[in-house]
Amino acid sequence: MPDSTWVDWAVVSAIVLVGGVIFYRALKEPFDMLFGFIGRGFGAIRDKLSDGSDVGGHYDTIRYG
Repeated sequence: MPDSTWVDWAVVSAIVLVGGVIFYRALKEPFDMLFGFIGRGFGAIRDKLSDGSDVGGHYDTIRYG
């Protein structure tokens, strides 16, 4: 059985790199959506604990005139 050469390493590395890029692009949007939901959930919990306002958001309005 022959030893591995630099060509074998180069081909395998290229395949792994292309596969990684494909998986990243395929899973980027679902992960962004999931982390967005988690972040909004933690933000709502933080708002509830900090000032007791509703989850929908409490905004003070300033009117001039």
